[in-house]
Amino acid sequence: MVKLYSKTWHRNPYLALICYIRDIFIYAIPFKMPSLVIKCLYGINSDFVFLVHPRRSEDVFRALPFFTPLRKFISKKTIIKIFNFCPPVVIATIKTPAGINGIVISSFYLPEMLLRKNKVTLKEARRCIKLSSKIVKNYSYVGLGALWPIVTMRGIGIKKYATRMKVSITNGHTGTLVSLALMIDKLAELSGIKKANLKIIIIGAGKMGANLSNVLVDNAGCLGLVDINQKRLDVLETELRKKNKNIPIERILRLENTNMKTFLNKYHFGICVTSNARRILRIEDLPDDFLVIDDSRPEAISRENLPANKIILEGGFIKIKNLTTDYDYGFGIDDNVFGCLAETYVLALDREKTLKPTIGNVESNNYYNMYDYFKKANLCLGDFKSGDNFISDSRIKQLLNTRNDIKYIK
Repeated sequence: MVKLYSKTWHRNPYLALICYIRDIFIYAIPFKMPSLVIKCLYGINSDFVFLVHPRRSEDVFRALPFFTPLRKFISKKTIIKIFNFCPPVVIATIKTPAGINGIVISSFYLPEMLLRKNKVTLKEARRCIKLSSKIVKNYSYVGLGALWPIVTMRGIGIKKYATRMKVSITNGHTGTLVSLALMIDKLAELSGIKKANLKIIIIGAGKMGANLSNVLVDNAGCLGLVDINQKRLDVLETELRKKNKNIPIERILRLENTNMKTFLNKYHFGICVTSNARRILRIEDLPDDFLVIDDSRPEAISRENLPANKIILEGGFIKIKNLTTDYDYGFGIDDNVFGCLAETYVLALDREKTLKPTIGNVESNNYYNMYDYFKKANLCLGDFKSGDNFISDSRIKQLLNTRNDIKYIK
């Protein structure tokens, strides 16, 4: 197992078993329970649901430890097959001071399973929607976390089913984009470099890479674009040139023999926004005194055995002050949440007065409205973390100042 955080989160096996029996019962009944019953069973009346999935099999055993004894008698491959037949499970509740509360639901599908067969994956997504609809109020929001936006065509593939089940889907990409923009602003402030002079390399030219590039194209000094697909790079560069023909753009087609360290070394920092079931970069691919924001889920770069002169930051956190939860997303348990979860929360808070859910592509107006709404709702940039380890502003500032030295950035 790859170590992602220093403290291992576990649930009580007996309580977890009782709760899962509860979830199976709710999933199986052909009608929706009254809200009073739901509150008795789950402790809250939920205003939203956030969908996740395990990053690896170890996550399942931590969330549902009563499965652990199976490992003594059954092979891992067989256990994973068993997981395929298990209905989704409620793994946490989220409570906020604003009274907008939520539930976290997880599938048992691992990343490699989600990415394998589209029809099977969409069927699993519908199972998650079915359980969600039994727990939340009618027309509440269901936010898609981790790989769920990718494998559901950014929510388009399950929108009709969700409407039929009286819930609304949001893929979280607008909130993620806001969180990354706030993070870049903070890094510019710490570095003492004007945002207009920052050289930023974006790893991944898919939808989120394109969204981020479009936000930065009028504000950054130079953009690097990395992808394994030449056509995606061509399309994205053409799109960006229409918005700003003067910004320097470097395209890097990532091949097996590509020396990533050489390319990365030209930039102040990198942002990884890929969606894959495997690691994208090795620690040795990173140059000295380099920082990467890893917004990929599953993680694109290992957090294990990082040297002091290299920093991997979790993708943009948003702090919902005094939020309480009992689930570890991989960075400890506190009031930091990913931008996609923050989007689901503010949509429930706003009730479509100002904001719209994100289905398909990010809309420019909705992005700016959400950026402003985060501030209005007293949501701010969260802590800098690598796994569940806090990274101080002073350490980041020191590294960025070193990176800005003439020997690196020219």
